[in-house]
Amino acid sequence: MFFAKPVEVEARQGYKIWVKYADGPEGVVDLSDLVGQGPYAAWSAPDFFKDVHISEMKDIAWGNDVSICPDAVYLELTGLPFDQVFQWMQEPPVIGWLLEDTEASADALPKLMEVKACEGYRIWVRFDDGVSGEVDLSHLVGKGVFKAWNDPEFFKGVYVAEGHAIAWSEELDMCPDLAYMEVTGLTVEEMFPEFFKAPADA
Repeated sequence: MFFAKPVEVEARQGYKIWVKYADGPEGVVDLSDLVGQGPYAAWSAPDFFKDVHISEMKDIAWGNDVSICPDAVYLELTGLPFDQVFQWMQEPPVIGWLLEDTEASADALPKLMEVKACEGYRIWVRFDDGVSGEVDLSHLVGKGVFKAWNDPEFFKGVYVAEGHAIAWSEELDMCPDLAYMEVTGLTVEEMFPEFFKAPADA
């Protein structure tokens, strides 16, 4: 299971950003083709574009109202095909990102209540709807910020953070929704049905 998590971002000349991800990839991505489109019209003010940052929701953002999908930027940066990077997901990465940005939908999701470290870089999770099980994280060990897991005692220190995230420290956490899908075997369509409903006038 994988999700793209940016950890550093800086603005560069020509509407480009330099970004670094938790699993290691870093580099410059050209966003100039978005300038002037929808909310990205705000980038026409050079000082506004320079103020790029990683928001509390872990997206790449400008101010409070302009952001861009970090999964899409990850694919652009690495040149990897979507189905290779996000094998667990059947729809574009923006679906999961939109859900994270929708307060009403987030409130309806199962909440992580308990997490424990297991052998072989696995964790056991329990949610408030009764779902529980193990998730294998061994494929992340040694990559980017996950190098911290090379210390077995650090990995054992996993806990439920504020916001019900799976965390090892303030700098190292993980999306609980993805763990829920891994344990239950649910697809994105089943987990987030509101994003797949046909319009009422369709």
